[in-house]
Amino acid sequence: MCEPLYIRWTDCNNLGIPILDEQHRSIVSTLNTLHHFIRLGKSESIIDAILNTLDQHTSIHFTTEEQLLLKSGYPDLNKHISSHRRLLQKTNQIICSPDGRLQEGEILRFFKDWWLDHIHTEDREYVPYLLEASEQQDPLAVIAGKWSCPTW
Repeated sequence: MCEPLYIRWTDCNNLGIPILDEQHRSIVSTLNTLHHFIRLGKSESIIDAILNTLDQHTSIHFTTEEQLLLKSGYPDLNKHISSHRRLLQKTNQIICSPDGRLQEGEILRFFKDWWLDHIHTEDREYVPYLLEASEQQDPLAVIAGKWSCPTW
């Protein structure tokens, strides 16, 4: 069955920081997987596994992002971290809530709206700081993708 993706990743979603863009794409991919299995009516255990994967990817991403922001001297780091913590708390609430869990459609909308808004507003605010810090360390860093893992 060939169904459209719940969230279609486009170049407009990229920040220009390779490792963060890759992690964002991975999170969006996990949300698309969640949508796919919800549409198929799969069991709660599969949905729970996907939500746990989303939680793990999110934690890894936030750690990566916060370390880069700290290194760059981003002035709104604490505000950005607070936003991250609120999402992790909400995710934990969704995962751990036995009977009070939101409807699956509400879960999807919440994560889609949160992630796309976060990428397009809050994350865009720090891009100049990361690019400047990267250029100060190595003028070719942005071109060479120094913020990302090496491609082998």
